[in-house]
Amino acid sequence: MPVTGPSSTQPFMIHDDFSTPCEPNDPGAMVMTFDKAAHNKLLLPEMTAADLWDSVDTIKPSVTEDEVQKF
Repeated sequence: MPVTGPSSTQPFMIHDDFSTPCEPNDPGAMVMTFDKAAHNKLLLPEMTAADLWDSVDTIKPSVTEDEVQKF
């Protein structure tokens, strides 16, 4: 499942009594906010190396190259 959240209307589905983010059209999906989900009943979505590399490819640096060179 791709990770798309968080949003105020993130779809979740129940899997073995745990809530996990999912796609809106997944069977059993229901819309709930993160603050309504029980913190001890959240199941983290599976992440792959491709998910990590997608993030690395799209993230913008929080410091400039000049700031890095100072250290």
